[in-house]
Amino acid sequence: MEKFDFGDALKKTGDVAGKTVEKARAAAQMRAEKAAVAAKKGVEKAQTNARRLKDASRKEADKLSESVKIAVEQKKADYAEKKAKMQAAAEKAAIEATGVTAIAPQSAVKIFYYLMAIDRKVTPEEEERFNLIGREMDPDFEAHKEALIQECKEQMEKIIDAEDFYDVIQDGVETALSEEQISSHGFITPRLLLWDLLTIAYADREYGEEERRFLKYLVRRLNIAKDVFLEMESSMVTVREIEKEILWIKGTDRAYLVIEKQIKELEKRRDDILLAVKALITL
Repeated sequence: MEKFDFGDALKKTGDVAGKTVEKARAAAQMRAEKAAVAAKKGVEKAQTNARRLKDASRKEADKLSESVKIAVEQKKADYAEKKAKMQAAAEKAAIEATGVTAIAPQSAVKIFYYLMAIDRKVTPEEEERFNLIGREMDPDFEAHKEALIQECKEQMEKIIDAEDFYDVIQDGVETALSEEQISSHGFITPRLLLWDLLTIAYADREYGEEERRFLKYLVRRLNIAKDVFLEMESSMVTVREIEKEILWIKGTDRAYLVIEKQIKELEKRRDDILLAVKALITL
């Protein structure tokens, strides 16, 4: 009888058990890896869904914000349109009610100052022209100039928001025009006031949009014909260009005898324009 080898059998049994354990370990590792992959995919899916939900929420919020913004802008536009219509109606009513045909020197001085301030800066050139016109118009100009300017500044301090600046100045002009317009120093006509205003506006060669808007309002307010305003405006531009050319010619190194004729021709052209404007003012 063959002898049974317990050692060999035990070894074979151990090998089988080892292989079984190894297979079990490999299977467990595979299941763990699959579970990890599945978990990772689950996390990624959850993150993707979260991002989608966040994006959707953001889009809805943006859409709502845009709707609110549009509604606010529309309300602003409606308010601005309503305000413009009310202002136009008020201007028309004021013209029909008062029919201003004369402006007292002190009222004119206030209006001059409001024009200079309309672009939020008063230049030395404008101030020089302001003083010159004021002295020509009113012999007591220097005596009450500071008080009139202070009155204008107090009016401008009534501004609540920056966009109210023009309206507050216009209110100041309305107050000036509503005052007694016949004084011991006489008065000036609406057309002369307009020309003086143009002279101040062009003093610094920076006739801006706000200044022109101010003048157009006064043209309507004082019932000055549109073609008169446009003619005066065009004449002022031409006069300033002629004076600019004269200064340039005088600044060249040519002898005066050479340029004298050209300068005199330009000066005559300028004087003819000013005579035409004077006739337009007195019509």
